[in-house]
Amino acid sequence: LLLVADPVPARPITVATPAGVTAELISLLVRRFQEQSGKEVRLSPLPMNELARTAREGGADALLIPSRIDLGTGPRPVERAVVFVSDAVLVGSRADRARVRGMRDIRTALRWIAGARALTVSSSPQLGLRNLELRLWEEVGVNVRGRPTWYEQADGDDFAIFMRAAESGSYALVERATWAGMRDRRGLEVIAAGDPVLMTQWSSVLLAAAEPVARAGHDWLASEAGRRAIREAEVN
Repeated sequence: LLLVADPVPARPITVATPAGVTAELISLLVRRFQEQSGKEVRLSPLPMNELARTAREGGADALLIPSRIDLGTGPRPVERAVVFVSDAVLVGSRADRARVRGMRDIRTALRWIAGARALTVSSSPQLGLRNLELRLWEEVGVNVRGRPTWYEQADGDDFAIFMRAAESGSYALVERATWAGMRDRRGLEVIAAGDPVLMTQWSSVLLAAAEPVARAGHDWLASEAGRRAIREAEVN
C-alpha cells in the first residue's frame, strides 16, 4: 500500500493596485490569470498613500501601479516589469472657452486656459496625476498654488474630479480609463489628448519573490499570454 500525501495547496496571493476604474480593468487581468493558471489571486484596491506603505511594510505580495506613484525606499528588494501604458486626457465642456479643442501639446493648452481664465478643477492625487499637473503649470509659468479665482483645488479620486468638473463645466485632467468608464459623461468631452508627457507606464512590482504564485503572476503579466489579455481588456 502506497500512501501519497495530498499536495499542500498554494496560498492565495494579494495584488494591491490603485482604487478606481483602472482597478476594474486590472480585475479582468486577474481573472484571466486565474483561469489560465488555476491559482488564486485577491485584488486589493487601495488609496495611493496606502500603496506606498504596503510596499514598505508589507500587506501584499505584488503591486500593479503607475510609474507616477513614488513608493519611496523600503527594506524589501523588489522586481519591476512594465506591463502596459495608459494616458491622461484633458476633458472640458462643449463650450471650450479657451479654444483648446484638438490640441496635443498640453502645455500650450494649459497656457491658453490660464490666459482665458477658464474654470479648471485640479486633478486627483490618486494615481499621481496631481503632481504631474502641478509640474506642467509651473513649466508654463502659472502659479495655481496661489489659488487663482478660476482654478479650484479639489480632493477625491479621479471619478470625483470628473464629477466636479461636470458640475461646474470646468476643464480637468483625468485618466483615460476614468473617461472610458463613465456611462454618463455629463456634457464633458475629451478636449485635448495625445501628448507623450501625459502617458505613464504601469508596472508589476513583485514584493514576495519567494512566493511561487506571486512569481507566476508577475511573469505571466510580461508574457505573451498576459499581453494578449491586456490587449483584450475593455471597459464599456
